[in-house]
Amino acid sequence: MRRCAIGWSLPGGGCALLLLALAASCASEPPPPHQAALREAEAELAMGNAASALTGFLRAHELAPDHPAALGGLALAELQLGRPAAALGWFDQLERIRADAFDAELTAARCDALLAAVTAELDREAWAAAIELAERTPSAVVCRAEPLSTLAIRAHVAGAAQAREANQIAAAIDHLAWVLAEQPGHADATLAVVDLLLREGAQDEALRLLSEALAHHPNDERLIEATVDLLAEP
Repeated sequence: MRRCAIGWSLPGGGCALLLLALAASCASEPPPPHQAALREAEAELAMGNAASALTGFLRAHELAPDHPAALGGLALAELQLGRPAAALGWFDQLERIRADAFDAELTAARCDALLAAVTAELDREAWAAAIELAERTPSAVVCRAEPLSTLAIRAHVAGAAQAREANQIAAAIDHLAWVLAEQPGHADATLAVVDLLLREGAQDEALRLLSEALAHHPNDERLIEATVDLLAEP
Protein backbone atom coordinates (compact mmCIF):
# COMPACT_ATOMS: atom_id res chain seq x y z
CA MET A 1 0.00 0.00 0.00
CA ARG A 2 1.20 3.53 -0.80
CA ARG A 3 0.01 6.58 1.02
CA CYS A 4 -0.91 9.55 -1.20
CA ALA A 5 -0.03 13.13 -0.27
CA ILE A 6 -3.71 13.78 0.37
CA GLY A 7 -3.69 11.07 3.04
CA TRP A 8 -5.47 8.21 1.27
CA SER A 9 -3.91 4.73 0.98
CA LEU A 10 -4.28 3.04 -2.41
CA PRO A 11 -2.69 -0.08 -3.83
CA GLY A 12 0.02 0.02 -6.50
CA GLY A 13 0.01 3.23 -8.50
CA GLY A 14 -3.35 4.34 -7.21
CA CYS A 15 -1.99 7.67 -6.00
CA ALA A 16 -0.77 8.67 -9.44
CA LEU A 17 -4.05 7.63 -11.05
CA LEU A 18 -6.07 9.56 -8.50
CA LEU A 19 -3.95 12.69 -8.91
CA LEU A 20 -4.30 12.51 -12.69
CA ALA A 21 -8.06 12.21 -12.31
CA LEU A 22 -8.17 15.17 -9.95
CA ALA A 23 -6.03 17.25 -12.31
CA ALA A 24 -8.29 16.44 -15.23
CA SER A 25 -11.31 17.35 -13.16
CA CYS A 26 -9.79 20.70 -12.18
CA ALA A 27 -8.74 21.46 -15.75
CA SER A 28 -12.26 20.91 -16.98
CA GLU A 29 -13.79 23.35 -14.49
CA PRO A 30 -15.04 26.54 -16.14
CA PRO A 31 -13.31 29.82 -15.22
CA PRO A 32 -14.99 32.10 -12.68
CA PRO A 33 -17.89 34.02 -14.24
CA HIS A 34 -16.09 37.37 -14.17
CA GLN A 35 -13.06 35.89 -15.93
CA ALA A 36 -15.21 34.47 -18.69
CA ALA A 37 -16.93 37.83 -19.15
CA LEU A 38 -13.56 39.60 -19.21
CA ARG A 39 -12.15 37.30 -21.89
CA GLU A 40 -15.18 37.79 -24.11
CA ALA A 41 -15.14 41.58 -23.59
CA GLU A 42 -11.42 41.84 -24.30
CA ALA A 43 -11.88 39.89 -27.53
CA GLU A 44 -14.72 42.18 -28.59
CA LEU A 45 -12.65 45.27 -27.81
CA ALA A 46 -9.69 43.94 -29.80
CA MET A 47 -12.02 43.51 -32.80
CA GLY A 48 -13.29 47.07 -32.45
CA ASN A 49 -16.73 46.10 -31.15
CA ALA A 50 -16.73 48.68 -28.37
CA ALA A 51 -20.45 48.48 -27.60
CA SER A 52 -20.36 44.70 -27.13
CA ALA A 53 -17.14 45.02 -25.16
CA LEU A 54 -18.75 47.58 -22.86
CA THR A 55 -21.58 45.18 -22.09
CA GLY A 56 -19.10 42.44 -21.25
CA PHE A 57 -16.94 44.65 -19.07
CA LEU A 58 -20.02 45.88 -17.22
CA ARG A 59 -20.98 42.27 -16.54
CA ALA A 60 -17.47 41.53 -15.25
CA HIS A 61 -17.59 44.67 -13.10
CA GLU A 62 -20.89 43.59 -11.56
CA LEU A 63 -19.39 40.21 -10.67
CA ALA A 64 -16.05 41.60 -9.46
CA PRO A 65 -16.42 45.35 -8.72
CA ASP A 66 -12.77 45.92 -7.82
CA HIS A 67 -11.22 43.95 -10.65
CA PRO A 68 -8.70 46.29 -12.37
CA ALA A 69 -9.04 44.65 -15.79
CA ALA A 70 -12.78 45.30 -15.76
CA LEU A 71 -12.34 48.95 -14.82
CA GLY A 72 -9.61 49.50 -17.39
CA GLY A 73 -11.68 47.75 -20.04
CA LEU A 74 -14.71 49.91 -19.26
CA ALA A 75 -12.60 53.03 -19.68
CA LEU A 76 -11.13 51.88 -23.00
CA ALA A 77 -14.55 50.87 -24.35
CA GLU A 78 -16.08 54.23 -23.40
CA LEU A 79 -13.17 56.01 -25.06
CA GLN A 80 -13.65 54.02 -28.27
CA LEU A 81 -17.34 54.91 -28.17
CA GLY A 82 -16.47 58.61 -28.10
CA ARG A 83 -17.44 59.21 -24.48
CA PRO A 84 -14.20 60.52 -22.93
CA ALA A 85 -15.85 61.94 -19.80
CA ALA A 86 -17.27 58.51 -18.96
CA ALA A 87 -13.87 56.95 -19.67
CA LEU A 88 -12.24 59.36 -17.23
CA GLY A 89 -14.67 58.30 -14.53
CA TRP A 90 -13.60 54.67 -14.88
CA PHE A 91 -9.91 55.61 -15.05
CA ASP A 92 -10.24 57.62 -11.84
CA GLN A 93 -12.00 54.72 -10.12
CA LEU A 94 -9.22 52.38 -11.24
CA GLU A 95 -6.64 54.73 -9.74
CA ARG A 96 -8.47 54.76 -6.41
CA ILE A 97 -8.50 50.98 -6.30
CA ARG A 98 -5.19 50.06 -7.95
CA ALA A 99 -2.95 52.96 -8.92
CA ASP A 100 -0.24 50.50 -9.96
CA ALA A 101 -2.55 48.94 -12.54
CA PHE A 102 -1.70 51.66 -15.06
CA ASP A 103 0.79 50.63 -17.70
CA ALA A 104 2.03 52.85 -20.52
CA GLU A 105 -0.92 51.99 -22.75
CA LEU A 106 -3.56 52.74 -20.11
CA THR A 107 -1.83 55.96 -19.09
CA ALA A 108 -1.70 57.15 -22.70
CA ALA A 109 -5.37 56.28 -23.19
CA ARG A 110 -6.26 58.14 -20.00
CA CYS A 111 -4.51 61.28 -21.24
CA ASP A 112 -6.20 60.95 -24.63
CA ALA A 113 -9.53 60.80 -22.84
CA LEU A 114 -8.70 63.88 -20.79
CA LEU A 115 -7.69 65.89 -23.86
CA ALA A 116 -10.85 64.83 -25.67
CA ALA A 117 -13.04 65.70 -22.69
CA VAL A 118 -11.47 69.14 -22.28
CA THR A 119 -11.81 69.80 -26.01
CA ALA A 120 -15.48 68.84 -25.89
CA GLU A 121 -16.11 71.33 -23.09
CA LEU A 122 -14.27 74.04 -25.04
CA ASP A 123 -16.31 73.30 -28.15
CA ARG A 124 -19.51 73.95 -26.22
CA GLU A 125 -17.93 77.04 -24.64
CA ALA A 126 -18.10 75.61 -21.14
CA TRP A 127 -14.94 77.35 -19.99
CA ALA A 128 -15.27 76.61 -16.28
CA ALA A 129 -15.88 72.91 -16.91
CA ALA A 130 -12.87 72.75 -19.22
CA ILE A 131 -10.66 74.39 -16.61
CA GLU A 132 -11.94 72.04 -13.91
CA LEU A 133 -11.09 69.00 -16.03
CA ALA A 134 -7.71 70.29 -17.15
CA GLU A 135 -6.47 71.36 -13.73
CA ARG A 136 -8.28 69.73 -10.85
CA THR A 137 -9.25 66.17 -11.77
CA PRO A 138 -7.19 63.12 -10.77
CA SER A 139 -6.40 62.50 -14.44
CA ALA A 140 -4.96 66.00 -14.83
CA VAL A 141 -2.33 65.24 -12.18
CA VAL A 142 -0.79 62.47 -14.29
CA CYS A 143 -1.38 64.03 -17.71
CA ARG A 144 0.64 67.23 -17.46
CA ALA A 145 1.63 67.80 -21.07
CA GLU A 146 1.87 70.64 -23.57
CA PRO A 147 -1.43 69.83 -25.36
CA LEU A 148 -3.30 69.90 -22.06
CA SER A 149 -1.64 73.16 -21.04
CA THR A 150 -2.58 74.69 -24.40
CA LEU A 151 -6.21 73.72 -23.91
CA ALA A 152 -6.22 75.07 -20.36
CA ILE A 153 -4.77 78.38 -21.57
CA ARG A 154 -7.45 78.57 -24.24
CA ALA A 155 -10.12 78.01 -21.60
CA HIS A 156 -8.70 80.70 -19.29
CA VAL A 157 -8.42 83.27 -22.09
CA ALA A 158 -12.03 82.62 -23.09
CA GLY A 159 -13.11 82.67 -19.45
CA ALA A 160 -11.40 86.04 -19.02
CA ALA A 161 -13.22 87.46 -22.03
CA GLN A 162 -16.52 86.20 -20.66
CA ALA A 163 -15.79 87.73 -17.26
CA ARG A 164 -14.85 91.07 -18.83
CA GLU A 165 -18.13 91.15 -20.77
CA ALA A 166 -19.96 90.59 -17.49
CA ASN A 167 -17.85 93.35 -15.88
CA GLN A 168 -16.33 90.81 -13.49
CA ILE A 169 -12.91 92.41 -13.61
CA ALA A 170 -11.37 90.53 -10.67
CA ALA A 171 -12.33 87.18 -12.21
CA ALA A 172 -10.92 88.25 -15.56
CA ILE A 173 -7.64 89.26 -13.96
CA ASP A 174 -7.41 85.91 -12.16
CA HIS A 175 -7.82 84.05 -15.47
CA LEU A 176 -5.26 86.21 -17.24
CA ALA A 177 -2.75 86.00 -14.40
CA TRP A 178 -2.95 82.20 -14.59
CA VAL A 179 -2.22 82.29 -18.31
CA LEU A 180 0.77 84.64 -17.94
CA ALA A 181 2.19 82.51 -15.14
CA GLU A 182 1.81 79.40 -17.28
CA GLN A 183 3.10 81.04 -20.46
CA PRO A 184 4.87 84.38 -19.92
CA GLY A 185 4.28 86.83 -22.73
CA HIS A 186 1.16 85.09 -24.04
CA ALA A 187 -0.14 87.58 -26.62
CA ASP A 188 -3.90 87.25 -26.05
CA ALA A 189 -3.56 87.41 -22.27
CA THR A 190 -1.11 90.31 -22.44
CA LEU A 191 -3.35 92.38 -24.71
CA ALA A 192 -6.35 91.68 -22.49
CA VAL A 193 -4.47 92.85 -19.39
CA VAL A 194 -3.19 95.90 -21.27
CA ASP A 195 -6.75 96.80 -22.15
CA LEU A 196 -7.76 96.58 -18.50
CA LEU A 197 -4.76 98.66 -17.42
CA LEU A 198 -5.50 101.36 -19.97
CA ARG A 199 -9.08 101.57 -18.70
CA GLU A 200 -7.57 102.45 -15.34
CA GLY A 201 -5.12 104.92 -16.91
CA ALA A 202 -2.09 102.79 -16.01
CA GLN A 203 -0.19 103.44 -19.24
CA ASP A 204 3.28 102.89 -17.80
CA GLU A 205 2.30 99.49 -16.43
CA ALA A 206 0.68 98.58 -19.75
CA LEU A 207 3.82 99.54 -21.63
CA ARG A 208 5.98 97.51 -19.24
CA LEU A 209 3.78 94.45 -19.79
CA LEU A 210 3.96 94.86 -23.56
CA SER A 211 7.74 95.13 -23.40
CA GLU A 212 7.93 91.89 -21.42
CA ALA A 213 5.67 90.15 -23.92
CA LEU A 214 7.75 91.36 -26.85
CA ALA A 215 10.84 89.92 -25.22
CA HIS A 216 9.18 86.52 -25.55
CA HIS A 217 7.52 87.14 -28.92
CA PRO A 218 9.46 89.88 -30.72
CA ASN A 219 7.75 89.27 -34.08
CA ASP A 220 4.14 89.25 -32.87
CA GLU A 221 2.41 91.89 -35.00
CA ARG A 222 -0.38 92.53 -32.51
CA LEU A 223 2.04 93.20 -29.68
CA ILE A 224 4.13 95.47 -31.89
CA GLU A 225 1.06 97.41 -33.05
CA ALA A 226 -0.24 97.84 -29.50
CA THR A 227 3.17 99.09 -28.34
CA VAL A 228 3.48 101.57 -31.21
CA ASP A 229 -0.03 102.88 -30.59
CA LEU A 230 0.65 103.30 -26.89
CA LEU A 231 3.95 105.11 -27.47
CA ALA A 232 2.24 107.44 -29.97
CA GLU A 233 -0.27 108.60 -27.37
CA PRO A 234 0.48 112.00 -25.79
